[in-house]
Amino acid sequence: MDKDNRDDFTSAKLRDLKLPVTFRISQLEAQRTPRPFSELLEKPELRFHGVQQPYVMSFKVAQSFKKDYIWNEWITLPIRYCDLPLSSQITFTVWDIAGPRAAIPVGGSTFRLFGKKWTLRRGKHRLLLWADKEADGLTETTTPSKVGTRDEMGRLEKLVKKKMAEVHASETEKSQSLYLYIDLPRFDFPVIFSEPDASSIPSTSTSVPAATQPPVPSASSAVATDTHIWAVVDPDIAKENPVEDKHRRLVRSHRSSPYDRELKPNAKIRDELSELVNYAPSQPLTSEEKDLIWKFRFYLTGIDWTETDIDDALELLGLGTVDSRVRAFAVKQLSRADDDELLLYLLQLIQALKSESAASDQRSARSTSSAISYDDSGLADFLIARAVRNLILGNRFYWYLMVEVALEDRVMAKMYGCVVYKFMGKIPEAENGVERRDVMRRQGELIETLSKRAKELRT
Repeated sequence: MDKDNRDDFTSAKLRDLKLPVTFRISQLEAQRTPRPFSELLEKPELRFHGVQQPYVMSFKVAQSFKKDYIWNEWITLPIRYCDLPLSSQITFTVWDIAGPRAAIPVGGSTFRLFGKKWTLRRGKHRLLLWADKEADGLTETTTPSKVGTRDEMGRLEKLVKKKMAEVHASETEKSQSLYLYIDLPRFDFPVIFSEPDASSIPSTSTSVPAATQPPVPSASSAVATDTHIWAVVDPDIAKENPVEDKHRRLVRSHRSSPYDRELKPNAKIRDELSELVNYAPSQPLTSEEKDLIWKFRFYLTGIDWTETDIDDALELLGLGTVDSRVRAFAVKQLSRADDDELLLYLLQLIQALKSESAASDQRSARSTSSAISYDDSGLADFLIARAVRNLILGNRFYWYLMVEVALEDRVMAKMYGCVVYKFMGKIPEAENGVERRDVMRRQGELIETLSKRAKELRT
């Protein structure tokens, strides 16, 4: 390091971070013997003691497991990073079913969001769960996420990287400790705790000339107009209203009403519809706007619309589009593009398969009477069919998929692996398909050899 740059340190201030607090519950690492259903235990009292008070409501994540305890679910809290105090903590408690309407804690852990140097924690963390205890959330907690003992696993991970997985698995089988893995957002720079400057707070001691002094309002009117004092945070305001959702399903279930076909908007509503039509495809619609479009759906479908551009169709394949009928329409528009144009959007289309998987995950969580369709839009089949026909497109398609298969996210890697399996099964049907598959196999062997040589050179 240069002497001139020795003192250079780039960091970010917490007060400038306006994002909501998010984290992901990854998995539970434990060797547990399931409790028999006949063993009925009393449900522990869920109490909170200590000087700290909860900032947000508790969140519960329910999941059924077959073998491994894996959640892989992101949680967003209704509080921003800039509003966090230095003593902020997150408590984690894993619960198990003890009987009808009864639960027992498997283990709990209290995780501090800030380190000893006032920096916001980030990345992956392994939390120690205290068996049969609920996380207390105290300042002097009895369920800390880390203990002062020597971490042998951390030492082994640094010294024996090649056999880390085998050693880790064997140590897990021998250990009686419970560990919960969580993922925090990664920022480009360390985030240091900081409070708002005193200069940003309006001063009440500033003298005002007597000639320009405004009349003094009463105490009741001053309190009534200061809305900041009475700000109430509703953590459910961004979620769906089940009453409105059911009302919308009931209203839209009557599709064959003759009155709806004869509806014509007046001048004011026609202007509102024109404004809605000019929205960008990625702009979300409110419930009122959706109801307005549904009310005049027959009037809107009677207009001779122009064909959707390829870039606009690509936006319809994002995370914001859940209905498979809209996604199928976007795939239909993409079929008009030739191979050269499709090659330009291929990487974005590969990423759009993640949105396809997210939509299918919501299919089981929704009611069957929902007006939204969660069927397969056919994006993967469309890409496979075009990749089989074109040699260059197929080679790019294969290696884009293999990059996604190598990611740490097991769910997405499995989904992309299924697409690769379908693609490799379709290639022999094309002209010179067997030779193309053999070329891709030899390309994989070459990359594996180069990667092995690169690791040997680094060591």
